[in-house]
Amino acid sequence: MAYRRLACTLILAATAVVGSALPASAAVNRYTLPSGRTYTAWKDVPTVTTAVLALHSFNHDDAEPIAQGWLDAAATNNFLAVFPSGDGSWNAGLCCGFARVTRRDDVGYLADVVADVRARWHPANVYVTGWSNGGMMAERLVLERPQLTNRIVVAGAAPEMLSPGSWPGRAWIYHGGLDTTVPWTGQNPVPWCACEIRRSQVTRTYIHGASLWAQVDPNRGHAPPRRWPYVAWSRLSSA
Repeated sequence: MAYRRLACTLILAATAVVGSALPASAAVNRYTLPSGRTYTAWKDVPTVTTAVLALHSFNHDDAEPIAQGWLDAAATNNFLAVFPSGDGSWNAGLCCGFARVTRRDDVGYLADVVADVRARWHPANVYVTGWSNGGMMAERLVLERPQLTNRIVVAGAAPEMLSPGSWPGRAWIYHGGLDTTVPWTGQNPVPWCACEIRRSQVTRTYIHGASLWAQVDPNRGHAPPRRWPYVAWSRLSSA
């Protein structure tokens, strides 16, 4: 595997499901924000110390992270699992889909989700992860609302934000060297989104002041790492 150190931030991708049975007594509840948009969350700990937002990929919704195994990871590691929904796409800037075309304010929506999570459960830490388009959205989020979190983990993403900015956090980026959906080396245009996918290597030129770690698996295409929720949590919870 190729390991790369940069000085910045984040990730995105499309969709791979790591089929996973739900934990016993799993109950995913839906919460409605003042805007009318909703998110789901699952808690199986008496006191919430950490909340993790898991952002889905393009053409998916908040059911995808559950199918990937995020409930199992939350049950094993005692964190609140939060699943925002872009209803098929996130407006990460240059990408993707309906959300981008309509210029939907997904940054504002995710900020509202974090505010609601903090008001309900009072976690000491709120972290964000994103797969594919969800990773792109995570990158834009920390750029425009740097106070919301100090750690993100993304997979199969690219820096699609509209303009550079600063974020003094830590980010871990995972990518596949064989990825032709969100190529590590970028492409313009990309047929599936009719948009530009920037080179992930230039993330450091868009997010200033962050500590960025990247791993490129030369044998993987557009798919998150195996046991993605556990891999992401191991980074988020590291010293």
